Amino acid sequence: MNYKKNNRLFLSCSSFCLILAGCANQGLPSQLTSIFHTRITQSGLKHFEVRIVPIAYKEAIENGAVIAQGEETTYFANGERKRVNSDRVAKKNEKRLHHEIEELIKDNNYCRSGYWVLDSNYYGSAPFVRGECNDLATTSDRELFPDNIKFW
Repeated sequence: MNYKKNNRLFLSCSSFCLILAGCANQGLPSQLTSIFHTRITQSGLKHFEVRIVPIAYKEAIENGAVIAQGEETTYFANGERKRVNSDRVAKKNEKRLHHEIEELIKDNNYCRSGYWVLDSNYYGSAPFVRGECNDLATTSDRELFPDNIKFW
């Protein structure tokens, strides 16, 4: 009887640790990177765009290229077909993007009073979030953050 009780306790603790470890790892996989672009309007509104892109396409995307959407069917190494669950991938992209935004804004102090989301797309080969800061741009913001969003 005591064995079953200890076994349940061990399984419960193990499950909790696995869930906690999965939630803590919100960073990007090694083959992906993020792109952070800014735009400050004449009236002082601070806009930003964060994209998650494959490292191989980062330079092309930064230069304005549009990367074709991938197929919805991928293949295992043994040649078998596997269907991609695009909704599941989009949920991961959403978590990754919002984690990246929090890290980038904390690191560069772009939005000092928070932000709100204007637009987002979590599907495709370069998912993105566009947002607007709650605070207005200062003179130093205009010097530090160039207008480098090509299409708004």
